[in-house]
Amino acid sequence: MVGTSPGERELGALACQAQLLQPGETMPDQLLEFAWLIVHACAQIGDGYWREDASAGQHIRAVYYP
Repeated sequence: MVGTSPGERELGALACQAQLLQPGETMPDQLLEFAWLIVHACAQIGDGYWREDASAGQHIRAVYYP
């Protein structure tokens, strides 16, 4: 999967599952921006859930943001 970060590659794989991209196809900037907006919205919800010294939102951002 084409992408510059593990998060971008994961988002690209999800776009392939949704049949928005073909395997190996580069994610268009607008689609990537949309995906990051969805990640951000989910992370904001996760910010309300803390475990030890980090929130679920922080974990979501760490996985998907570049």
